[in-house]
Amino acid sequence: MKKTTVFLFPFLFLSVLVYSQKPKPAPTQGATFCGKTGEDKSSQSIYSITELQDCDFIIVPADPTLTVVQFKLSLVAKDKSYSYKEKNIIGNTIPEEYRSVILSHTKNIFLEYIIAANSSGVRTSIKPIAVRIQ
Repeated sequence: MKKTTVFLFPFLFLSVLVYSQKPKPAPTQGATFCGKTGEDKSSQSIYSITELQDCDFIIVPADPTLTVVQFKLSLVAKDKSYSYKEKNIIGNTIPEEYRSVILSHTKNIFLEYIIAANSSGVRTSIKPIAVRIQ
């Protein structure tokens, strides 16, 4: 009886522990980039070079009480002029150093793992944004 109890107790404890963990919910908040509502990777927003030249390169959450505090920027070259780039960015704006690359040699931009915060500092996830440049 003692051996059975010693065997079953850790098994039951681990079973309860595993099933009690809740998965993180998918982001429900959206955002805009250069005046267009962000789309996920399966349905990219299409931008012209002219639209991007007039863009401020800021990610703006749909909820006006939120401000983007960080995101991951991924760039895909259109002519293999550079290798795939990923950069974690602090803030809500794509840095100036990437803008010339985006305007001249990039076909896709992915803005992922977007985190926004309210005035109290409470953070929330924002849906990713996929941009295709024509």
